[in-house]
Amino acid sequence: MPESGYSVSEYGILSVDNSAYSASSTVISQKDGITSEEVVISAEGATPFYSVLTYPQNPSCAVVFAPGAGVSAADHNSRAVSYAESGIAFLAVDIRGNGGKSEGYPLDISKDLGYYLNGEVPQYFRIVGDLTYGERYLSERFGVPVYAVGSSNGGRYAAIAAAADGNFSGYFGVSTSGFLFPEGDYSAATLRFIRSINPDNYIGMISPSPVYIFHSPDDTIIDFEYGQAFYGLAEEPKEFIAFNGNHGLNGEVDEGIINILLRNEYLSLTPDAGS
Repeated sequence: MPESGYSVSEYGILSVDNSAYSASSTVISQKDGITSEEVVISAEGATPFYSVLTYPQNPSCAVVFAPGAGVSAADHNSRAVSYAESGIAFLAVDIRGNGGKSEGYPLDISKDLGYYLNGEVPQYFRIVGDLTYGERYLSERFGVPVYAVGSSNGGRYAAIAAAADGNFSGYFGVSTSGFLFPEGDYSAATLRFIRSINPDNYIGMISPSPVYIFHSPDDTIIDFEYGQAFYGLAEEPKEFIAFNGNHGLNGEVDEGIINILLRNEYLSLTPDAGS
């Protein structure tokens, strides 16, 4: 690939170098000790992407949040404020092609495969790189532990980012899973690409940082069994949390994530949790 920031191993594991990224921010609002900023992040050879950062004066930790398909960062503004009010900095990434301010196209694996086979960088890879830079940005700015959080398809991007960037302090996947690709006589290059975008091949690499999977038994978008199977591929420390509701984040999930973040307690202290 022409850009040195992305490479794929022979087996199909993506590596990302985000050192070429840079960021600028503009304050959107300040109220009751909570600040919201629009963060514009650029890298050579790629269009910029946008994020909304909401934070208290002295956050105890931070999250890089990847919304689900078709959901913009701005759609989570009220959620971001609730996290900030709990002492957590919340960077909602405007995923490329999700309909927000970041340019791109909706998830299109065939299109991304075409870019990959042509020696170009697929959008999927760029999104993973965006999330890893989010970790670096928050870590350098606040000096606190940073966690990858993703809902639905955003949970897939976030899992790969957490594996590709060992600096994340943990991963939270909500209503998410790996991909099921049809069997076929794929070329070696195509197979490498398929492996490179499938979070099933990465979730086991997040250890020793903890993995938390939230999934509803009543999920009508991604079956509960798929979430359980995804969890089964993770290494300890890990925890599976079934929640009430349907698909995606809700108040119960937010409360669970916030409580875990605030207790600052690694599951390695209780290795049987979730088993």
